[in-house]
Amino acid sequence: MHLAPKQVSTLFRLPSDPRVVAFQVDDFFVDPDPLAAFARARVFHDLRFDRYGGDMYPGHLTEGPAHPSIFAVASALTGARGAQAETYFHLCPATRRHQQRIHQDGEVVSVIVCLNEQNDGAPGTAFYRHKRTGLVARVEPEVKAAVARTGQAQEILWAELEADRQRTEAWEQVAAVATRYNRAVVFHGALYHQGDNWGEGLDDARLIYTTAMA
Repeated sequence: MHLAPKQVSTLFRLPSDPRVVAFQVDDFFVDPDPLAAFARARVFHDLRFDRYGGDMYPGHLTEGPAHPSIFAVASALTGARGAQAETYFHLCPATRRHQQRIHQDGEVVSVIVCLNEQNDGAPGTAFYRHKRTGLVARVEPEVKAAVARTGQAQEILWAELEADRQRTEAWEQVAAVATRYNRAVVFHGALYHQGDNWGEGLDDARLIYTTAMA
């Protein structure tokens, strides 16, 4: 997998913590076709994730290949340093949309690459701010500010955010990335975000490659 990222756009930058950023990167791989074909030839499974409250992931997953150059690009954009955490292909059909949750992935840098050739403009990944607490990321400066604003202990805030993860009316969208073949989103995992689901199977459902650096 060779990379030639171009057209880098900043989606979000958290003033209180310069580590917390999100970028859109078009034309991420020199040739994404072999990776997309490899993904479609894989056998996908259902898995449970802590970030989804131990429930099933809202789609199907299979392990994908890692590559050092992806981490080099992520490091150059975010300034982060780390090692591979996990790498997957995700197949996200509309039948699993009801399982989607607004969530954060913790202290990792995440990379999501779209592998759908014919779905440009479809919903992709969006980032959110919790309306009542003002939280946009689960990092110390933001948490301290939310505690000061609300007068509530952290444990109360976590319980409220947990209860609101599937209540989209409790959140406001701060940035969004539409689907485009070979478009990547590179972001700090502490940002609250959610993907979308559409299509039915390997031929038309949302298909993404994800990796994380921790």
